[in-house]
Amino acid sequence: MPRAILAAAVAFLLSLHCAAEAATGRVALVIGIGKYDSLSALGNPVPDARAIAAGLRKHGFDVSEHYDLTRADFLDVLESFKSKAEGASTALIYYAGHGLEIEGKNILAPRDLEIECDPKKAKRAVELQKIFDSVASVPQQIVLLDACRNDPFPQCPTRSAQAGGGFRGLTRLGTEDSSVLIANATLSGALAADGKPGEHSPFARALLARFEQNPRTYIRDLLDMTAQDVRRATGGTQIPEIVARGGSPRICLEGVNCGDGGGSAPTILSDKGTLQEVRDTLSRLGYVQGSRGDGAEAELEAAIRRFQSRSGLTPDGQVTPTLMAVLRAMRSQIASLPPGTAATPQTYTAASGPPGVQGELEHDVGSTFRDCEQCPEMVVVPAGRFVMGAAPGEPGAQKAEGPTHEVKIGRPFAVSKLEVTFDNWEACAIEGGCGGIKPKDGGWGKGRRPVINVSWDDAKAYVTWLRERTGKSYRLLSEAEWEYAARGGTTTAYAMGGSITTDQANYDGSNTGTRRTGTYRGQTVESGSFQPNPFGLHDMHGNVAEWVEDCWNPTHAGAPSDGTARGGDCKRRVLKGGGWYYEAAYSRSAARISYPAGSRLNVAGFRIARTLE
Repeated sequence: MPRAILAAAVAFLLSLHCAAEAATGRVALVIGIGKYDSLSALGNPVPDARAIAAGLRKHGFDVSEHYDLTRADFLDVLESFKSKAEGASTALIYYAGHGLEIEGKNILAPRDLEIECDPKKAKRAVELQKIFDSVASVPQQIVLLDACRNDPFPQCPTRSAQAGGGFRGLTRLGTEDSSVLIANATLSGALAADGKPGEHSPFARALLARFEQNPRTYIRDLLDMTAQDVRRATGGTQIPEIVARGGSPRICLEGVNCGDGGGSAPTILSDKGTLQEVRDTLSRLGYVQGSRGDGAEAELEAAIRRFQSRSGLTPDGQVTPTLMAVLRAMRSQIASLPPGTAATPQTYTAASGPPGVQGELEHDVGSTFRDCEQCPEMVVVPAGRFVMGAAPGEPGAQKAEGPTHEVKIGRPFAVSKLEVTFDNWEACAIEGGCGGIKPKDGGWGKGRRPVINVSWDDAKAYVTWLRERTGKSYRLLSEAEWEYAARGGTTTAYAMGGSITTDQANYDGSNTGTRRTGTYRGQTVESGSFQPNPFGLHDMHGNVAEWVEDCWNPTHAGAPSDGTARGGDCKRRVLKGGGWYYEAAYSRSAARISYPAGSRLNVAGFRIARTLE
């Protein structure tokens, strides 16, 4: 065979091998833009992106990296990556640079982007949707957006967001269409720091550390850890947002031995007090040998893995918010055992709940699911016990919140992750449900904002439609279930502690009774705009007051102890959680108010529950 023909054949075979490798492999696109022709420059996106690219390449990704792109180059890069990703099993995109929302559209800023201040216009922008389009054919997609940075437009006059002016960070990303895991460097609409010159951004720094420490941890868990690291490092001023569409990819950076924690060294993330709490609880459950439960860290990590494995949680050995919520929900249940009695692992697990609950549930505790495309996303919360009502001396407590009493939630159940939104409601109305009612939005907008101006009767009509639509046992929460879910295993006035700020929830903070005045937004915000509680539920405090099943009673005297709804004055129904209009005290887990069942208010909405099969 002539040498030229042989060389061509070898090249052809090599190209087939490379194509087959890409078709079954993992590809990544890394873009960093720090230089801008007319916007403020950023010092760290390019170094951040180079470091991320090196980390991904080290862990087996086929990485394409590009820097300081113009719009034309940006679009060409996305088109090339779309071809490269065709047939791949996993595609990851990391972007660092300016990112913002203008006139309702999420955009990324190429080097040559130009803006006009009034009216607001962006020339040569790249819509964020094009990022998702480039990986639409890939089964497992991961998009990391280290954007939402400091104001890139100092030349524009500052106008208040309430007046409709100014620029802000990326709005909340959609969750309806394909299966993709999205990490946003900060919360929707918020700004994220670029970091000090010569250093990585807070998000990139935390992510790179996790790359090294946890390469065999499931990627969703790794990103959750990164978010916690960023929050701690910035003192709570920057809180990354992790969103999954269609379920989180069950993959890790290493690509092999996923779920074993990421290395031989223990990777438990927590302070000393929390670790002792975990030891004590797991010791009582029989997962740690010895009555004191004070084994070495490696032994404790192994015990955590065993507990997670039996409980349907990711067996990564990490002390995560979900793990703590499950353990704390069991704590009072464990405390009721006779002294010296150790519960067996078979008796108490997150999946099985307390004694008497038999059989496997259709969804694991801590998992999320949807029963239809238009259905609210649901979170499975564990069984457990808690003390209902306001603790003695709790600031803001009312007579109606007592007497306190223990309630047992006998089995896990599902709760909607968010308050029911206008989008959810409109799906019902379009299909002829909900009595065809079209609630007014007060001029604030619909979409992902919680539906308002719906009565208790309207909420029940939505539940009826959802039951018929899915064949599943949807319902309103009982008041006891709602308070149990809101507390998330905590015993303080709020899930986040003894106090709350307007950076954590949407309520009237204009008169806090302190020297520092909080925010009064004067309207609802999009559901899920704030960090979730330990059970993974958003907006249990504030935004809108939520209808529950119970009839009104002036106190908890005579209330059931099994978590079921209560009769009483059924012309009035209970609402929980406060709202944008009320002061902080009304947002406490124990707080409760009532309105006539037919009332339609701009501060009232609802969330739903489902009994698991």
